[in-house]
Amino acid sequence: MEDNVKIINMTRKFLEFYNATHHNMDAVEIYNIWKDKYGFAAVPPGDQDQKIVLDSLFKVYPNYAKAIQTIETFTPDESTIYDSLTQVKSCLGFHESIYLVVIYFVGFFENNAFVAPYDENTLALCLPIENDSKPLEQKMVLVHELTYIVHAKTSNSNGDWIRPVANIVVQEGLAMKVCEKITFGLEDYQYLTDNKAWFESCKKSHTNIMRGIQPYLDNDDSETILKFTMGQDTTNHIREAYYVGWQLFDTLLSNGFSLEKIANIKAKDLVNFVYKALNDFE
Repeated sequence: MEDNVKIINMTRKFLEFYNATHHNMDAVEIYNIWKDKYGFAAVPPGDQDQKIVLDSLFKVYPNYAKAIQTIETFTPDESTIYDSLTQVKSCLGFHESIYLVVIYFVGFFENNAFVAPYDENTLALCLPIENDSKPLEQKMVLVHELTYIVHAKTSNSNGDWIRPVANIVVQEGLAMKVCEKITFGLEDYQYLTDNKAWFESCKKSHTNIMRGIQPYLDNDDSETILKFTMGQDTTNHIREAYYVGWQLFDTLLSNGFSLEKIANIKAKDLVNFVYKALNDFE
């Protein structure tokens, strides 16, 4: 059975928004046109989404002029999507066909690709295109996000933003290690971040980070999720869940676990699995 990928290219709608604006408009005017003609952003659901978009859009609006050629000439690479999906499925031992939607969009230059439900049965992979990234970086982002898609199948997850912190640790650790296997040749920190100083600082606080996340592993509220993915965490580092995932998978893989075995642990069991693993291998 073959995979089936539906591609949605949002660049035309973005250009309709951009061409209807000018630099003398205030933030609210730009936002209202954005909402009317485009309205797509990599923003977590919640009460603050409108404010986040308004602030982000006005801040980065001048940068679109420099990226307009990249946006206007963008063409989806369908073959790379299918090839990468095949590679990820092989890593995780998943052999059934997958139907997914890939949405290419223009974001706020934050390189924030994400996966979200498209309908009751389908996940959407959303990829920003405004940054003129190198081919290896583009491949890594694609593989990372496709791992979420396949892992949702192997773990019986629905792909929702709201899920326990432990599930995020496993999702991110798995995605980073699949990237390392498929897009090999980069330094360790590059699979987590483009900020080497952040990675080195996390390593200095390693014990506190690994212990500090444990009381929150079963928390699934939006505030806690943001705390461990985008906000300041227990040691004042952002994205501690990513660091914990990377280090935990290093330990698991060196102790006989495989990517396929971890990927097939069901979502409902991940809190207990992560808690036990963090304590067993401390």
